[in-house]
Amino acid sequence: MRSSDERMKKTTAKYLYFAFILLGASCSTAQEKRSVAPSPSIAAAEEAVIQLDQQKAIRLYEYVFRDEQANLKDRAEAGRKLARMQWHLYDRLAEARDLLDKTLALDSEKFQVYLTISGIEREAENYDAAKEAAQSAIRVARSRYEMHDTYIALSRAVLHETMQNIIGAESDSSRVTTLDYALLHESFMMID
Repeated sequence: MRSSDERMKKTTAKYLYFAFILLGASCSTAQEKRSVAPSPSIAAAEEAVIQLDQQKAIRLYEYVFRDEQANLKDRAEAGRKLARMQWHLYDRLAEARDLLDKTLALDSEKFQVYLTISGIEREAENYDAAKEAAQSAIRVARSRYEMHDTYIALSRAVLHETMQNIIGAESDSSRVTTLDYALLHESFMMID
């Protein structure tokens, strides 16, 4: 009896061992499948924007921005778009600036980041910062098209600042200075 009991135990042990191996293999395959599953992407975030699902878009952009495995270009694009959303949707200028600083630290797509900074600062009526960012974009521009875009960004900042000065001075025409008119003329020349 002992030998049949021992054989039974050995057979049972072999089956259990085989089952554990299969179970372990299927678990590792499931884990591999989970890790191979597509991670959130810029395209998925843009699809959420198109569907007007802002919260989902923000979550997806944040994921891409923080994902160190994503390529730097996608991370920089996600950072720029998150910053715009923070500013345009939630009026959070400090958070937008922080995101753009972190995006600049990625050392990718600096030209686009500087243009985004310039636009956000112009909209926030921080004209000196907008002009400074546009001038930084000029320093990193690599083509004549990029130079053209930077001149437009700089011109917009100068033009908006001048218009604000003139609008603010309409009640007192003595406050409109020759410099205001010169800046206005300069901005029109840059756009052309």
